[in-house]
Amino acid sequence: MRRRRLSRLRTWTPRARWLRGTDPLLVVQVRDRGTRPLVDDRVDVSRYPTLPEAENGSRPEEAVSRWLRERHAAGVLGRSRLLTLRIPADSSAWAGNPDPPERARVLTAGAITGVAATATAAATAVAVLALWVVGPVVAERFNPCASGGVWTPRGIERHGKDCVGVTFGDFVFHERLREVTERIHEQNERIDEDDENHVTIAYVAELSTTGGSDLSLAGVQGELLGLAHQQAEHNASGDASLPRIKILIANTGEGWRYARETAETIVERAQDEGLGMDRPVAAVGFGHSVQPNTEAVRVLSGARIPMVGTTATFDDVAMETSGKYSQYFFPVAPSNTRLADQAALWAYRGVPWTGEGLVEGQEPESLGPARTAVAIADNQEGESYGPHLAVRFMNAFRALGGQPWTDGGQAHPVTLADGGADPFPGVLPYQDGGPTQADQLSRVCAEDPPDVIYFAGRSTDFMDFHNQIQEEGMCVEAGVDILGGDDIAKFVTDHAETLGHASGYPVFYTPLAASGAWSQYTRGSERAFYAEADALIGELYNGQEEDEETEEERGTDAEAVAADGGMPSITHAAVAHDALKVVSRALRGISHPLPQSDGPREASAAPTERPSPFLGTDAGYEQEQQALVENIQGTHNLSAVSGYLGFGEPSEGNWYRDRMVQLVVVGPLGSDGERQHVIAACGQVSTGTVDPGPACA
Repeated sequence: MRRRRLSRLRTWTPRARWLRGTDPLLVVQVRDRGTRPLVDDRVDVSRYPTLPEAENGSRPEEAVSRWLRERHAAGVLGRSRLLTLRIPADSSAWAGNPDPPERARVLTAGAITGVAATATAAATAVAVLALWVVGPVVAERFNPCASGGVWTPRGIERHGKDCVGVTFGDFVFHERLREVTERIHEQNERIDEDDENHVTIAYVAELSTTGGSDLSLAGVQGELLGLAHQQAEHNASGDASLPRIKILIANTGEGWRYARETAETIVERAQDEGLGMDRPVAAVGFGHSVQPNTEAVRVLSGARIPMVGTTATFDDVAMETSGKYSQYFFPVAPSNTRLADQAALWAYRGVPWTGEGLVEGQEPESLGPARTAVAIADNQEGESYGPHLAVRFMNAFRALGGQPWTDGGQAHPVTLADGGADPFPGVLPYQDGGPTQADQLSRVCAEDPPDVIYFAGRSTDFMDFHNQIQEEGMCVEAGVDILGGDDIAKFVTDHAETLGHASGYPVFYTPLAASGAWSQYTRGSERAFYAEADALIGELYNGQEEDEETEEERGTDAEAVAADGGMPSITHAAVAHDALKVVSRALRGISHPLPQSDGPREASAAPTERPSPFLGTDAGYEQEQQALVENIQGTHNLSAVSGYLGFGEPSEGNWYRDRMVQLVVVGPLGSDGERQHVIAACGQVSTGTVDPGPACA
């Protein structure tokens, strides 16, 4: 028996030696509470159902068999080991020492392994600490979307140097927008902390630029300010049945390059029942009249998400591919046609002004009348606003009897949103790679300038335009009137002082809303908005403006940056405030359920989140969405900051025909210190005031 057992052990020993010589395997698993561990906390002895100790295939009792398997596993895998090394005595070291020598401690293999593991853990901890401290700095150099972290946040996608996607405010798309984005984030978090019923409203806009200048973001900065103000005002309501408003900020990328993708992200969230009240039920914004914006509107229209537009004025901004207007887009601003028709009438008939309220010695400025006109239009790729506005203005001016200016030279084609590209009488387009704005102005001012030049370009181009008018050819002496569209509001507000000193070159323009309480058509309740907006700006941007005034060379980028001061556009703030006001008012007309509990629970039951039937199902979400569409469409008797708000026929794009349009002159100093003065207004100012000014279309 003994010889047989040894024989069997010989066949088993080489395998055991091989197993003893293998390296241990370390498995690291990161798991949550609901996930089972990959490896049990003890050795799985059932892997060896038959061992050499089993005689003739018979199996001992289960207890004995289990003990044998555990002993075998311990021998193979090494449950624990104790290695002892003897250290020879050093008699010379002990000589003359009455005390017994200290016990020599020698690290065993297990101890060495432990020290190594500890050192590795410490090194890992240092590496992790370095990753979180130094990592964000390094990460942002290579990934602009890291935003103070190591990885791109959820909901954000990186496209080169640009970051697009959606956020509740925990991600900032551009440093210029940080303060107001963080304010919206705080207000959103307050809703989550209070566990209140709420609706999520997406704000869709171009919120980033990869260039060195951030002047183009002044408009959306203002819109975010207006949204933050109206969100706080709405959420302060004492009506417990009124859901609070949570704002989801959506960036379409520089130049609206990723507008469609961003809109699709919003639709995906809207269709995700698991998001509950964080599903967007409506959207506001869409403030640029560019073709990618139209694509975004089409995507959201397909999902039947109601949209309230802010500063987009292009008539066909919500045109579907079928040639019909979206039934879900509601523009707050007047249309290009409304603005152009009224501007052409004022230019042709003229608007005299007595200068009431000016400081003594200041000369009042009057517009027109004009008999010849030319329109300068921004015709960059994808641009819808400028070409359409310029063509509509010249159409209206010619219909009144005016003549388009011409020098008999080459007529450049005007590219419209429908793909057409033909020359149009009196319209001079400018663009990269084609005739520039400076080229066109040199041509206009060369010999016989028109009576009025209509500027249908962007605010960032207007400084060069106005400076060149004062220096170019015959425009210096001809007394040409400058009439601008709504987009130049931020520039003229920032440069009102400079424009005031440009004697003989006043600027007339048609803003979508006043940039301050200087309009005589701004009533007491609307004036409160400007005071509160100023207070909010002071709170968010306190101490950021330069105390020391520096005199920059006229016409330089430095001058524009200094005048801008990194401050938001108040005109855009007013319009965005009104857009969200429309949604807020529409919510008040819907019956909303109160948050409910599960009823009485046992005292020992663990607390759970308060369930609510509000937006908890697809049926409830669709019901809320449809009610919003109907209530927004029915908006009436709403006197907002930018004037009376209402909407027209869905078949005509929901444009309100009688939307108020103001004619403002910038330059002369008033007794109130203002340099912007409303000299005419047409349209419905309030519920009881319609067409108060002269020459209304």
